[in-house]
Amino acid sequence: MPREFKGLPNLFRLELPDGWRALYTVASSPSEGTQVRILWIGSHSRFDRLLGY
Repeated sequence: MPREFKGLPNLFRLELPDGWRALYTVASSPSEGTQVRILWIGSHSRFDRLLGY
C-alpha cells in the first residue's frame, strides 16, 4: 500500500470501463456531511504497480 493511502481507514477500489481503476474514500463530518473523495484514477497496469501486484 502506498504511504499516502496508509492512514485512510476506508479505502475502496472502483473498477471503471476499459481497464481503468479508481481509489476512493468516504469521509463525513457534522459540518460538511458525507463526501466521496476520489483519490486516484489510473490504468489497470498502473494500479497493479501502485499496489505492488
